Amino acid sequence: RHTFGELRRSAFVHCFPQLFETMMKRKRAATETMQRTRCSWCTKDTLYETYHDSEWGKKETSGRKLFESVCLEGHQSGLSWLTILKRREKYRTAFRGFDAEKMVNLNAEDLMDTCGLINHKGKIQSSINNAKALVKHFGKGRDGEKKFSAFLWSFAKRKEERRARRANDVCETKTKESEAMSKALKAKGFRFVGATTMHALMQSAGMVDDHDAGCFLHASRTAPAKERAKSTSTMSAMERRNAKIAEQKRFKMEKLKAWKASRSKSSK
Repeated sequence: RHTFGELRRSAFVHCFPQLFETMMKRKRAATETMQRTRCSWCTKDTLYETYHDSEWGKKETSGRKLFESVCLEGHQSGLSWLTILKRREKYRTAFRGFDAEKMVNLNAEDLMDTCGLINHKGKIQSSINNAKALVKHFGKGRDGEKKFSAFLWSFAKRKEERRARRANDVCETKTKESEAMSKALKAKGFRFVGATTMHALMQSAGMVDDHDAGCFLHASRTAPAKERAKSTSTMSAMERRNAKIAEQKRFKMEKLKAWKASRSKSSK
Protein backbone atom coordinates (compact mmCIF):
# COMPACT_ATOMS: atom_id res chain seq x y z
CA ARG A 1 0.00 0.00 0.00
CA HIS A 2 1.20 3.50 -0.79
CA THR A 3 0.59 6.71 1.10
CA PHE A 4 -1.22 9.59 -0.54
CA GLY A 5 2.08 11.54 -0.72
CA GLU A 6 3.82 8.70 -2.59
CA LEU A 7 0.96 8.38 -5.06
CA ARG A 8 0.93 12.13 -5.67
CA ARG A 9 4.71 12.11 -6.26
CA SER A 10 4.56 9.19 -8.72
CA ALA A 11 1.70 10.88 -10.60
CA PHE A 12 3.71 14.12 -10.84
CA VAL A 13 6.79 12.24 -12.13
CA HIS A 14 4.66 10.41 -14.71
CA CYS A 15 2.91 13.57 -15.98
CA PHE A 16 5.82 16.03 -15.81
CA PRO A 17 9.09 14.06 -16.13
CA GLN A 18 11.21 16.94 -17.47
CA LEU A 19 9.98 19.38 -14.82
CA PHE A 20 10.65 16.79 -12.10
CA GLU A 21 14.21 16.21 -13.40
CA THR A 22 14.87 19.96 -13.43
CA MET A 23 13.62 20.28 -9.84
CA MET A 24 15.82 17.40 -8.69
CA LYS A 25 18.89 18.88 -10.41
CA ARG A 26 18.32 22.19 -8.63
CA LYS A 27 17.88 20.39 -5.32
CA ARG A 28 21.11 18.41 -5.80
CA ALA A 29 23.00 21.57 -6.80
CA ALA A 30 21.72 23.40 -3.71
CA THR A 31 22.69 20.47 -1.46
CA GLU A 32 26.19 20.29 -2.94
CA THR A 33 26.62 24.06 -2.46
CA MET A 34 25.63 23.78 1.20
CA GLN A 35 28.04 20.88 1.76
CA ARG A 36 31.07 22.61 0.24
CA THR A 37 33.98 23.26 2.59
CA ARG A 38 35.12 26.87 2.21
CA CYS A 39 37.86 29.04 3.65
CA SER A 40 37.62 29.60 7.40
CA TRP A 41 36.95 33.35 7.00
CA CYS A 42 33.82 32.70 4.92
CA THR A 43 30.86 32.79 7.31
CA LYS A 44 27.58 31.01 6.56
CA ASP A 45 26.13 34.05 4.82
CA THR A 46 24.72 33.52 1.32
CA LEU A 47 26.23 36.76 0.01
CA TYR A 48 29.63 35.92 1.50
CA GLU A 49 29.56 32.36 0.13
CA THR A 50 28.64 33.59 -3.36
CA TYR A 51 31.48 36.14 -3.23
CA HIS A 52 33.94 33.45 -2.10
CA ASP A 53 32.84 30.95 -4.76
CA SER A 54 32.60 33.28 -7.76
CA GLU A 55 34.94 36.25 -7.11
CA TRP A 56 37.55 35.89 -4.37
CA GLY A 57 40.85 34.55 -5.66
CA LYS A 58 39.75 34.64 -9.32
CA LYS A 59 42.16 36.43 -11.67
CA GLU A 60 40.96 39.99 -12.19
CA THR A 61 42.63 42.19 -14.82
CA SER A 62 39.97 44.86 -15.35
CA GLY A 63 41.49 48.20 -14.36
CA ARG A 64 38.15 49.56 -13.16
CA LYS A 65 37.41 46.47 -11.05
CA LEU A 66 40.88 46.68 -9.52
CA PHE A 67 40.43 50.38 -8.79
CA GLU A 68 37.10 49.56 -7.15
CA SER A 69 38.87 46.98 -4.99
CA VAL A 70 41.59 49.48 -4.02
CA CYS A 71 38.94 51.96 -2.85
CA LEU A 72 36.69 49.43 -1.10
CA GLU A 73 39.58 47.69 0.66
CA GLY A 74 40.46 51.12 2.04
CA HIS A 75 36.88 51.63 3.26
CA GLN A 76 37.02 48.18 4.88
CA SER A 77 39.93 49.15 7.18
CA GLY A 78 38.87 48.43 10.77
CA LEU A 79 35.66 46.68 9.63
CA SER A 80 34.68 43.26 8.28
CA TRP A 81 34.62 42.76 4.52
CA LEU A 82 31.03 41.53 4.78
CA THR A 83 30.04 45.00 6.04
CA ILE A 84 31.41 46.55 2.83
CA LEU A 85 30.11 43.75 0.61
CA LYS A 86 26.53 44.41 1.74
CA ARG A 87 26.98 48.08 0.79
CA ARG A 88 28.95 47.54 -2.42
CA GLU A 89 26.09 48.47 -4.77
CA LYS A 90 25.55 51.69 -2.79
CA TYR A 91 29.25 52.53 -3.19
CA ARG A 92 29.10 51.81 -6.93
CA THR A 93 26.17 54.19 -7.31
CA ALA A 94 27.72 56.94 -5.17
CA PHE A 95 31.13 56.70 -6.87
CA ARG A 96 29.75 56.64 -10.44
CA GLY A 97 30.59 52.99 -11.01
CA PHE A 98 34.19 53.72 -9.93
CA ASP A 99 34.84 55.55 -13.17
CA ALA A 100 37.88 57.60 -12.10
CA GLU A 101 37.24 60.26 -14.74
CA LYS A 102 33.78 60.95 -13.24
CA MET A 103 34.88 60.56 -9.62
CA VAL A 104 37.34 63.47 -9.74
CA ASN A 105 34.39 65.91 -9.75
CA LEU A 106 32.78 64.47 -6.60
CA ASN A 107 32.73 66.25 -3.26
CA ALA A 108 33.20 64.31 -0.01
CA GLU A 109 30.82 66.63 1.89
CA ASP A 110 28.00 65.83 -0.55
CA LEU A 111 28.48 62.08 -0.03
CA MET A 112 28.67 62.15 3.77
CA ASP A 113 24.94 61.58 4.30
CA THR A 114 24.48 59.18 1.38
CA CYS A 115 22.38 56.25 2.50
CA GLY A 116 24.35 53.00 2.71
CA LEU A 117 27.90 54.40 2.86
CA ILE A 118 30.17 54.21 5.89
CA ASN A 119 30.03 57.77 7.25
CA HIS A 120 33.81 58.37 7.31
CA LYS A 121 34.90 61.56 5.58
CA GLY A 122 38.56 60.54 5.41
CA LYS A 123 37.78 57.30 3.58
CA ILE A 124 35.34 58.96 1.18
CA GLN A 125 37.85 61.71 0.40
CA SER A 126 40.61 59.13 -0.08
CA SER A 127 38.61 57.42 -2.86
CA ILE A 128 38.20 60.76 -4.66
CA ASN A 129 41.93 61.49 -4.24
CA ASN A 130 42.74 58.01 -5.56
CA ALA A 131 40.66 58.72 -8.67
CA LYS A 132 42.61 61.94 -9.24
CA ALA A 133 45.91 60.09 -8.77
CA LEU A 134 44.85 57.40 -11.28
CA VAL A 135 43.91 59.98 -13.93
CA LYS A 136 47.09 61.97 -13.30
CA HIS A 137 49.59 59.09 -13.47
CA PHE A 138 47.87 56.58 -15.76
CA GLY A 139 45.53 58.63 -17.93
CA LYS A 140 41.82 58.74 -18.66
CA GLY A 141 39.40 56.17 -20.05
CA ARG A 142 40.17 52.55 -20.83
CA ASP A 143 43.81 53.20 -21.67
CA GLY A 144 44.35 54.61 -18.18
CA GLU A 145 42.55 51.65 -16.60
CA LYS A 146 44.66 49.16 -18.62
CA LYS A 147 47.87 50.87 -17.53
CA PHE A 148 46.68 50.85 -13.91
CA SER A 149 45.92 47.12 -14.13
CA ALA A 150 49.34 46.38 -15.64
CA PHE A 151 50.97 48.47 -12.90
CA LEU A 152 49.28 46.51 -10.08
CA TRP A 153 49.94 43.13 -11.70
CA SER A 154 53.64 44.00 -12.06
CA PHE A 155 53.94 43.39 -8.29
CA ALA A 156 52.49 39.87 -8.45
CA LYS A 157 54.73 36.85 -8.68
CA ARG A 158 54.86 34.97 -11.96
CA LYS A 159 52.40 32.08 -12.17
CA GLU A 160 55.13 29.43 -11.97
CA GLU A 161 56.52 31.08 -8.82
CA ARG A 162 53.21 31.11 -6.95
CA ARG A 163 52.52 28.38 -4.41
CA ALA A 164 49.14 27.43 -2.96
CA ARG A 165 48.78 27.43 0.81
CA ARG A 166 49.54 24.22 2.68
CA ALA A 167 47.75 22.88 5.75
CA ASN A 168 50.39 24.12 8.21
CA ASP A 169 51.04 27.48 6.53
CA VAL A 170 50.36 30.63 8.53
CA CYS A 171 48.05 33.03 6.73
CA GLU A 172 50.15 36.12 6.03
CA THR A 173 48.65 39.59 6.46
CA LYS A 174 51.27 41.26 4.26
CA THR A 175 54.15 40.28 1.99
CA LYS A 176 57.15 41.89 0.32
CA GLU A 177 55.04 42.26 -2.81
CA SER A 178 52.16 44.01 -1.01
CA GLU A 179 54.63 46.30 0.80
CA ALA A 180 56.21 47.26 -2.54
CA MET A 181 52.78 47.88 -4.09
CA SER A 182 51.73 50.01 -1.10
CA LYS A 183 54.91 52.08 -1.25
CA ALA A 184 54.56 52.69 -5.01
CA LEU A 185 50.89 53.71 -4.75
CA LYS A 186 51.57 56.08 -1.85
CA ALA A 187 54.34 57.72 -3.90
CA LYS A 188 51.73 58.43 -6.59
CA GLY A 189 49.33 60.04 -4.11
CA PHE A 190 47.01 57.12 -3.29
CA ARG A 191 45.64 56.92 0.25
CA PHE A 192 44.39 54.10 2.51
CA VAL A 193 46.66 51.68 0.64
CA GLY A 194 48.72 50.13 3.44
CA ALA A 195 50.62 46.87 2.95
CA THR A 196 47.94 44.80 4.74
CA THR A 197 45.17 46.42 2.69
CA MET A 198 47.06 45.78 -0.54
CA HIS A 199 47.66 42.14 0.43
CA ALA A 200 43.88 41.76 0.81
CA LEU A 201 43.54 43.24 -2.69
CA MET A 202 46.10 40.78 -4.08
CA GLN A 203 44.22 37.89 -2.49
CA SER A 204 40.85 38.91 -3.91
CA ALA A 205 42.27 39.67 -7.40
CA GLY A 206 44.01 36.29 -7.70
CA MET A 207 47.54 37.70 -7.52
CA VAL A 208 48.21 35.19 -4.73
CA ASP A 209 46.55 31.82 -4.08
CA ASP A 210 45.40 31.96 -0.45
CA HIS A 211 42.50 29.51 -0.31
CA ASP A 212 42.67 27.32 2.81
CA ALA A 213 44.12 23.85 2.28
CA GLY A 214 40.71 22.34 3.08
CA CYS A 215 38.75 24.69 0.78
CA PHE A 216 37.08 23.13 -2.27
CA LEU A 217 38.70 25.85 -4.44
CA HIS A 218 42.23 25.07 -3.24
CA ALA A 219 44.69 24.41 -6.07
CA SER A 220 45.06 20.76 -5.01
CA ARG A 221 41.39 20.23 -5.97
CA THR A 222 41.11 22.49 -9.02
CA ALA A 223 44.48 21.94 -10.72
CA PRO A 224 44.24 18.15 -11.26
CA ALA A 225 41.02 18.57 -13.27
CA LYS A 226 42.75 21.06 -15.58
CA GLU A 227 45.77 18.78 -15.93
CA ARG A 228 43.53 15.85 -16.83
CA ALA A 229 41.75 17.97 -19.44
CA LYS A 230 45.08 18.89 -21.04
CA SER A 231 46.32 15.32 -21.17
CA THR A 232 43.03 13.74 -22.32
CA SER A 233 44.04 13.95 -25.97
CA THR A 234 47.11 11.76 -25.34
CA MET A 235 45.17 9.14 -23.33
CA SER A 236 43.95 5.88 -24.78
CA ALA A 237 40.24 5.03 -24.63
CA MET A 238 40.85 2.62 -21.72
CA GLU A 239 42.86 5.21 -19.78
CA ARG A 240 40.13 7.82 -20.25
CA ARG A 241 37.52 5.33 -19.04
CA ASN A 242 39.56 4.43 -15.95
CA ALA A 243 40.18 8.10 -15.18
CA LYS A 244 36.45 8.83 -15.45
CA ILE A 245 35.60 5.92 -13.11
CA ALA A 246 38.20 7.09 -10.58
CA GLU A 247 36.77 10.62 -10.68
CA GLN A 248 33.23 9.31 -10.15
CA LYS A 249 34.40 7.22 -7.17
CA ARG A 250 36.16 10.23 -5.65
CA PHE A 251 33.02 12.36 -6.08
CA LYS A 252 30.83 9.69 -4.44
CA MET A 253 33.24 9.37 -1.49
CA GLU A 254 33.18 13.13 -0.94
CA LYS A 255 29.35 13.14 -0.99
CA LEU A 256 29.30 10.20 1.46
CA LYS A 257 31.65 12.01 3.86
CA ALA A 258 29.52 15.15 3.67
CA TRP A 259 26.37 13.10 4.36
CA LYS A 260 27.95 11.38 7.38
CA ALA A 261 29.11 14.74 8.72
CA SER A 262 25.60 16.21 8.41
CA ARG A 263 24.11 13.12 10.13
CA SER A 264 26.56 13.39 13.04
CA LYS A 265 25.75 17.10 13.47
CA SER A 266 21.99 16.47 13.44
CA SER A 267 22.33 13.64 15.99
CA LYS A 268 24.17 15.99 18.37
